[in-house]
Amino acid sequence: WFPLPHPFSGLHQRSLARSRQRRRWQLWSSAQGLPHLADPRPHS
Repeated sequence: WFPLPHPFSGLHQRSLARSRQRRRWQLWSSAQGLPHLADPRPHS
């Protein structure tokens, strides 16, 4: 195992932010009574 280069870690940060957004959307959609399948973003 070795430290990842900065470009990759930056890309990883963006993917973490995207998953946080998706979680926030799921919380919102469940609060609205909508199914999680209504998430317009593609699931990676």
